[in-house]
Amino acid sequence: MNLPFGVVAVGLVIRGFAGYFLEQQADIPHLTLSLLNVEIVFQPGQRLLGFIVAGIVVSLIGVRVASRVTEEVEEDPVATEESDGDVEQS
Repeated sequence: MNLPFGVVAVGLVIRGFAGYFLEQQADIPHLTLSLLNVEIVFQPGQRLLGFIVAGIVVSLIGVRVASRVTEEVEEDPVATEESDGDVEQS
């Protein structure tokens, strides 16, 4: 259950490093964000940090979702009986 979140998190981190190195070589322009007539320009290190933090957040969300799904399965008595091999059949 955690695998899709891990894949997205790793993808974000790889994307951050690729953008960092491309921006250092001046192959791509600095990331610019325009909000309410204010332009914010992110430097390469800031962009990399943002993608790393986003990857960590996505990974933590995946851990939380996986633990909730596991708790719900453990609390469901029907799912528990079906998973046990000791259930008698008549």
